[in-house]
Amino acid sequence: MTSEIVEPEIERIKISLAEENLIEQIRNYIVKLLWIVQESQHIANHLFNQKFEATRTRASKVVEEFKTVRDIRYNLARYVAKVAVSMIGTNYYVSLLDSITVLSNSLYKFILELELLGLRQIAIDESTILSIQNIIKSIVDYLTCLSDILRYFIESPVKGVQQISKIFRDGDTIIEMYRGIYLSQPYDLKHSSIQITTFILSLGNIIQDLVNLGEKIVWLYTIRTT
Repeated sequence: MTSEIVEPEIERIKISLAEENLIEQIRNYIVKLLWIVQESQHIANHLFNQKFEATRTRASKVVEEFKTVRDIRYNLARYVAKVAVSMIGTNYYVSLLDSITVLSNSLYKFILELELLGLRQIAIDESTILSIQNIIKSIVDYLTCLSDILRYFIESPVKGVQQISKIFRDGDTIIEMYRGIYLSQPYDLKHSSIQITTFILSLGNIIQDLVNLGEKIVWLYTIRTT
């Protein structure tokens, strides 16, 4: 990916209070998803260490947390409907919320796959384990970057420009990391191998949705700062 960003000449973007509140709520939504990904790191580590009961228990608790995610999404939708008439660029925010929802759904399926692997007590080879751990860590870093750029959107547009370059660079890196693990999977019709492949595919969906979300945040940032 390449990016041509015009650095803002102002220290602060002129936005309404309604838009500022919306940005903060979107950021809180992303922070909640970040927490879920961080939890998935712990769940995956339990699975990789063949602590299957701990895997299932922790995954089950995270699944319950998606009720909170749904509440956040519902409240955001209500707020957008309330301020849509008075706010500039509402369509961009609606599109952004759609992308966050898609990512949230992919994360939900990923946690379910982790829970299922724990339930069926499926062991994963060390090379695949290391690749998955590295990818999840990169996803954590990427979401943290998205959270930061939304904060800078209000506080310091110039700092946001620096984060944009990181978003493009890290997005490319995660895609290449996933390509490596995807192509390394053996052609094997054993049930355990199919289950692991399904799990890896669910991770790929997260990456696709994540990069799409990152691009939309960059578009919004660029439009509102130029």
